[in-house]
Amino acid sequence: MNYKTIADGLMVLESLFSNELDVDAIIFDCDGTLVDVSESQYLSAKLTSSIILEKLYGTEIFPGREFDEAIHMLKMLGGFNNVRDIAMLLTQWIFLDIPSAKMIKDDLGRVNLDEYIARVTSDKTAPKYVRDSLNKLVNWGLRKLGEYVSKSQLFSLIEHKARELQREQALRDLRAKLGPRRPYGAGILTTLFSEIYFGSDEIVKLYGSKPRYVNTPGLIKQDKVIVTEDSLQFLDRKVSKGLAIITGRSRRLTELTLKQFLKYFRIDASMFTSDLPEAYEKPSPRVLIECQEKLGARKVLYVGDGGEDLFLVKNVIEKGSKALFAGVLTNKFSDKLFPKLEADIIASDVNRLVELFKKG
Repeated sequence: MNYKTIADGLMVLESLFSNELDVDAIIFDCDGTLVDVSESQYLSAKLTSSIILEKLYGTEIFPGREFDEAIHMLKMLGGFNNVRDIAMLLTQWIFLDIPSAKMIKDDLGRVNLDEYIARVTSDKTAPKYVRDSLNKLVNWGLRKLGEYVSKSQLFSLIEHKARELQREQALRDLRAKLGPRRPYGAGILTTLFSEIYFGSDEIVKLYGSKPRYVNTPGLIKQDKVIVTEDSLQFLDRKVSKGLAIITGRSRRLTELTLKQFLKYFRIDASMFTSDLPEAYEKPSPRVLIECQEKLGARKVLYVGDGGEDLFLVKNVIEKGSKALFAGVLTNKFSDKLFPKLEADIIASDVNRLVELFKKG
């Protein structure tokens, strides 16, 4: 399928190029689309996995670019809408490649986060066996790119690997320590991740208790809003039913980051899946169908940066709803996935979408 260039950093399918865009609402993913989370959520995932593997198994890790590539790859496979799931997967995947890993502690204790942040590097991940482990995950993902890969498929792959290595009980022991992904306090992983990302003050506000592991201002302060106010004002004027958000964040955390930008979105129609049952998580069509219904929109443009966003739109179209997908290239592998699966629109960043409504 061929694309036409509308403007610098903006392409559309040839079949769409000659037609009116004909949408009456625009719905945005948040993380990676409206907000750069590479130094906040993604860093929180790297730190969470590294801290757990050192504290419980004595494996000192210096997270580098291979961690970033693995996170980006998992976001492209479609089944990882929540970064905690990515941290959960990475921890278990790396664990099985640790030579003779034996649990040396049953809890983390207090964590000096600055010590671990100082180990993060833009160079190669160390030690080599961790780097090799992450490279194997990325290469496996590259072979699957374009298919929908669920969380359960990847966790089953880990179980298969554990059986081959005769480390099934060790994996069960680790999983028991990690606990479920929600709620806060249910296990080591979600508790540590939440404390690193939200920060101590927010943990007290949200859960009424002091943090268990980390005293920190919270990496959420390093969220960087990508979308400009000018872009939102322009796009809001161009669609009759307005703008909305579908995000894996809670409403509270979305408000903390987007702040004054939220006034441009229909919050009554927006969907914050951390506040909802897991059945609403992308790429379930339910979340987009309900958002579209709340907007009263006949046809929507959905804007996202990950595989779960693209598969979400495809699932909605199969259900009979009218939608277009615009993929923004903020992921290392998105320039491979989006053309392969024929995204309607491909933009270098979310602000380039204003050119869609200037066409012709």
